[in-house]
Amino acid sequence: GIERAFLRLTFWQTLLSLAGVFTGIVALYAALTESQAVREQTAASVWPRIQVLLFDNRDAAEEGYPLRVQFSNVGVGPALVGHLRLRIGSESVTSWGGVVAMAMDKDSPSGDSFAQETVSRRVIAPGETIDAFRSHSPAIADAVLRLLGERGAVLSYCYCSIFDQCWLHED
Repeated sequence: GIERAFLRLTFWQTLLSLAGVFTGIVALYAALTESQAVREQTAASVWPRIQVLLFDNRDAAEEGYPLRVQFSNVGVGPALVGHLRLRIGSESVTSWGGVVAMAMDKDSPSGDSFAQETVSRRVIAPGETIDAFRSHSPAIADAVLRLLGERGAVLSYCYCSIFDQCWLHED
């Protein structure tokens, strides 16, 4: 009798132990799934979104810049811009000064007729806009826009969020 009671008790202990292990595995799976969802939601809450805006104001009557190229972060988190590459036809251009020189058929365009600002390897805060290129000169604006239109310009840039999620954009 004692041996039979002991076997019955061992059976129930084993069964309860297995139920406990199963419950623990289910709870661990639920916790891992929930933490993954929280990580994804947190990452999405700081996504940057970089837009490139080209302003062609050559026909506007008001004073200002006839040509302006802006990079704007319209997302909700900071954007770390990795690289920026502009290809015009088969040539890779490393600066807006190079674009102006190519457009104006000169090696060294006048520095006071346009301004440029570096965008590569820079953090752009949410809501921040950077004037990457601007020119007061309608002649430069005409030449640059003609060059970009005739030769087929392709602008590519990569930017990342604070969680190292990266996006590559090519226009």
